[in-house]
Amino acid sequence: MAVRQLLVYCGGADSAGTGYALKHAIDGYGPGWEARAIRRKNSWLDYPADVTWPKGGMDLKTPKLAQRLFDESDVVQIMQVPKTVRVFRNWKRKPLVVAQIGTYLRNNPAKVCRDVRSIGATHVVNSLELLNLAPDAELLLWTVDLDLLVRLREEHRRPPDDRIVIYHSPTNRAIKSTEAFIAATKRLAKRYPIDVQVVEGVPWMENLRRKAAADIVFDEVKLGYGLNSAEAWAMKIPALVGLVDPGAREMFMDRYGGFPYPDTTEETIEERLEELIVSEEAREHWADIGYRFVQENHAESVVAPQAVALYERLL
Repeated sequence: MAVRQLLVYCGGADSAGTGYALKHAIDGYGPGWEARAIRRKNSWLDYPADVTWPKGGMDLKTPKLAQRLFDESDVVQIMQVPKTVRVFRNWKRKPLVVAQIGTYLRNNPAKVCRDVRSIGATHVVNSLELLNLAPDAELLLWTVDLDLLVRLREEHRRPPDDRIVIYHSPTNRAIKSTEAFIAATKRLAKRYPIDVQVVEGVPWMENLRRKAAADIVFDEVKLGYGLNSAEAWAMKIPALVGLVDPGAREMFMDRYGGFPYPDTTEETIEERLEELIVSEEAREHWADIGYRFVQENHAESVVAPQAVALYERLL
C-alpha cells in the first residue's frame, strides 16, 4: 500500500514548535504515513524546522518546493490561521485540518471557528481547555519527544546538594504570573536555600538544557498546563500550574479525574512552592504523576496514531 503524505503548514512562526513536532511524531509513529512541515518564518525561540519559506520570497526555489509538497499531500494541516492555506493553488481540493494551540483561538474564538468553516476544514484543538472556546472542534493533543527530554535530563541533572533550583521561563510575564512568582520566591528565599532562575529570551534548546538542571518548574497559574510544564514532566521534574476557568476545570476533572500538578493560584504560589521545597518525597510524587500523564497523553507513540486515524477518516 502506498505511503500517505501529510503536509503541516504554518503561515507564521511555528508557535511552540508544535507543527514540526507533529511531523516528527508522524514520521516515527504514524503507520503508513510520512509528513513534511513548512513554516513561513522563525522566531527567537528557534524551534526545529523542516522547511522554512520566508514570506519575502528570498529563495525562489522554496515556493516551488512548497507547492510541490502541497500537491503531493493527501491531507494538509494548517496551524492556527485558516486563511493562510490560500497561498497554495487548488487548496480547495485537499482535505484540510486546522489545529489550534491557544492564543490565536483565545483572542477571537467565534471568528476563528467561522474561518475554519469557511474553508471546509476539520477543526482540532491541541489542549482540552480549548474545547470550551471551540465546541465543534475535536481534540488532538500536541506531542513531546520523550526520548529527547529524558536524555537531556540525564545529561544536565545536577548532583544532589542542599540547594533547590526553581526554574521559570515566561514568554509573557502577565499571562505567566511572573511578578507574583518573584514576590513569593523572595519571601521563601529568606527561609530556605533556593536558587531562583527566571530565564527569558533564550532559544528553546538552551532553555531545555537549563530546565533539565532544575528541581522545580513554575509554569503559570491561569490557563492550565502547556508545553513548558509537559517538558518538565517528561524530565521527571514537578511543575506548578493552575487553571482558572470553571468550565475548563470541570472538563479536565471529568476526563482525567484529577490534575497532574499541585493545583495553584496566584495567591497560593508561595504555599505550593514551599511544599515542594521542604519535601523531596513531594517532588518525586508530583514528578512521577506528571511523567505518567505525559507518557499516556502526549508521547509521540500515543498522538501520532490518533492523528493518522483522523486523517484516514477524512480520506
